[in-house]
Amino acid sequence: MKKIAFAVAAAGAIALTACGPQEAAEEVQEQELESQEDILEEEADMADELGMEAEEEMLDEQADEMGEMADEVGDDANLMEEGDMEVEEPVEDEM
Repeated sequence: MKKIAFAVAAAGAIALTACGPQEAAEEVQEQELESQEDILEEEADMADELGMEAEEEMLDEQADEMGEMADEVGDDANLMEEGDMEVEEPVEDEM
């Protein structure tokens, strides 16, 4: 688990030096989701080895969802790089 956290931190540092803050934040978010997916897959494997079939299926489904979320973040980042996606400007509250 410490190795995964270190890898996420390293990926974040590399992302910050290679691109702007928005892209870096998306890269870090994608890496975190992929790390969570890996952890869930490992837990599912352990549950399978222990014969906990229902637990394994639940963890596999959660891992799949994490992977899909990571893919969506990555796809959104790629669209922004290509200029195909409009970035919404923050709306200021008028009081």
